[in-house]
Amino acid sequence: MPLKCNSCGAVYDPIDSAGYRNYHVCPAERIVTPAKSNTDGSVKTPATTEPWPNPRNENVILNRETHESTIISEGLGVTEIPKGKP
Repeated sequence: MPLKCNSCGAVYDPIDSAGYRNYHVCPAERIVTPAKSNTDGSVKTPATTEPWPNPRNENVILNRETHESTIISEGLGVTEIPKGKP
């Protein structure tokens, strides 16, 4: 079942078609103001960005003493998306 990241809004399948686990990581930054360009395509005003607040990072850290693994950051969690829904 697809998941939606509640931090950045990305939608992803936690398990790929080959059965491997996908680890989602939110982008480091988000665009606050899009770039503006001239008619020739050159950049008139660059985009402004800011760090993503409360990002999710599903990469794992192994506790060498207990041999348990945990994800780096839960962020705002995830929401399951029922099949057939956007």
